[in-house]
Amino acid sequence: MRVFKIFLIGILFLSSVIFDASAQTKRSKKRKPVQKLPRHEWVAGTTGDIYLMDSPGIFSYVRPFVQYRYVNPKLRSWNYEVVTAYVHNRFVANYHLNQQWKLSGRFIAEFSNDGDSPFRDGVKYEQYKFRVDSYRVLGAAEWNSKIWKTPVSFEASVGHKYLQVAKKANQPTFFIDPNDFVESSLGLRFETGHNFPPTELAEIGLRTAVNFAYLNRFHLDAWGPAGKTKAIRNYGKASAGYKWAAVIWLPFVFVTGLQGSTLLGDGDRLNAIRGTNFLQKDESLFTGWIRTTRAVAGDIGVRIYFERKGLIAFRPFGYWAVYREIFADGTERNDLIQGAGFKLMGRVKRWMFMDLTYAIGKGNRDDLSLIQELKYTLVARF
Repeated sequence: MRVFKIFLIGILFLSSVIFDASAQTKRSKKRKPVQKLPRHEWVAGTTGDIYLMDSPGIFSYVRPFVQYRYVNPKLRSWNYEVVTAYVHNRFVANYHLNQQWKLSGRFIAEFSNDGDSPFRDGVKYEQYKFRVDSYRVLGAAEWNSKIWKTPVSFEASVGHKYLQVAKKANQPTFFIDPNDFVESSLGLRFETGHNFPPTELAEIGLRTAVNFAYLNRFHLDAWGPAGKTKAIRNYGKASAGYKWAAVIWLPFVFVTGLQGSTLLGDGDRLNAIRGTNFLQKDESLFTGWIRTTRAVAGDIGVRIYFERKGLIAFRPFGYWAVYREIFADGTERNDLIQGAGFKLMGRVKRWMFMDLTYAIGKGNRDDLSLIQELKYTLVARF
């Protein structure tokens, strides 16, 4: 009997050990991180700026695009991106050295996007219109880390761009066209905060960006309006901005930002800032046709979610911009624009995003008492 009891106790002890070991094995399996596999991503969509009741036409700025990405999350791996958007096309290859360092090479081709089609107060200056195609090669080294739990990114780049005059001005008596030339650049970029999301719906927190660039031109003779030709050999660009989205109490989120704070050292119509920002990744309003040498623009508003999942939101806002515009004849003008509008955002799960902005502004057009602008973005991910 005693032997049977000892045998029974031994069995119970062994079974408990085996059960505990199996439980630990299950816990260790649960704790084991899931290895992410390389994946292919397709993105298709369109964006547009539409100025209602204005001479450029209602669909002058529709920009469809298709993007393909090969994403490999492993360290020491290649990642690729190809984007085609009619006038703007690019190929990007990134190599991840480790969790912090990334090397990238980019080839960018822009057709009829670097030229000039002057437009001032409702009047088109066809005598100054010309077309330039550009081809750019750029290499960069990027460092990523976290400081006080905040993502930080720093990038240094060097590039060369070849600009080819594809179509000259209509009236050479009034205008001397630029000749083909090469532009070399050195750039620095510093960003804090999370990456720019595909839609504002997912943006919470503070994001900042600072950009510097020094550029040098080769083989460019004096060009421009007759009697006011100009040849800029080298120049610098700098910009800084932020976007802050803070939860007041759900469903209300306070949103403000300095969308553009830009300074250009020496400007002409080719190197001028388009709109009011330089590499800020935020769209400007009421200034899509202008070329500026310095600008400051910002907005303030409240994002209101309609339901808990964050599938749709509405944001009324106020907007303002102060800038110095450079015209095709070489003259400049300081100007101010202010206005208000709303933005409607929505998404379908994680594969479709929609943004729609309507705004009314006044102050920078002598021919219009009010400017109505409609902007939209429609993106599908596969």
